[in-house]
Amino acid sequence: RPFSDGTKILIADSKAAAASKSCSCGFDIGASAKNILASSKDFFLGAVSGGIASFLVFPIDLAKTRIQDQVVVPGAKKVYKNAIQTIFKVASSEGVPALYNGVAPVLIGAAPESALQIGMNDKAKAYFASKLNTKPDDLPLSYAIAAGAVGGFSQVFVTNPMERVKVLQQLMGKSGGSVFDIVGKIGFSGLYQGSKACFLRDIPFGAIYFPTCTYAK
Repeated sequence: RPFSDGTKILIADSKAAAASKSCSCGFDIGASAKNILASSKDFFLGAVSGGIASFLVFPIDLAKTRIQDQVVVPGAKKVYKNAIQTIFKVASSEGVPALYNGVAPVLIGAAPESALQIGMNDKAKAYFASKLNTKPDDLPLSYAIAAGAVGGFSQVFVTNPMERVKVLQQLMGKSGGSVFDIVGKIGFSGLYQGSKACFLRDIPFGAIYFPTCTYAK
C-alpha cells in the first residue's frame, strides 16, 4: 500500500511538473500542432483546388490572351472575335492540346502561390493579433484588410513569373518551347516584366478576399 500511495504521489508530482513547465514557457504544443495541421490542410486544399480550377477554365484564359494580343487593322477581318469562336478556331487549326499551351507554369506555380498568399496572410494576422492582444480571426476590419494586402503582395513573387511564361506559351504555341526554354531566353528580369500591374491587381484582391472570407464564416 505505501508503494501504491507513493506511485500516486509521483504521478501527481510529474503531472504538476509538466503543467508547471508548460505554463512557465507559455507554449502549448498541442495547440501549435493543431494550428500547423490546419494551415497545412488549408494550403494543400488551396493548391489542389486552384490547380483544378485553373486547368478547367484554361481554354477561356487562352482565348482572352489571344483576343487581347491581336492587332486589329482597320477594314481587316478579326481573326479572333469572341471567346467561344477563339476556342473552336484554336482547336480546329492548332489541335485541342493547343488550348492548354501555358498550363504547365500555372500548375507548377499553384502550390507556392497558395503557400505565399495564405501563409503570409496568416503570419500578418498573427502578428497584428499579438500586438492587439486578440485572436487572429477577431481582428478589426482595418487590420484584416492590411493582412490580406500582405498576402496579395507576397504572391506576386510567384504569380508574375508564372503568368509571364504562361502568356508567352499561349501566344507562341509550340514555337515558344518549354518553360525552361522560355526562362532561358527572357532571363530572370524578364520573368518580372509587368510586375507593377500585378502588384496593383493582387494587393487589392488580397485586401478584399481574405477579410471577406473571415467575416463570412
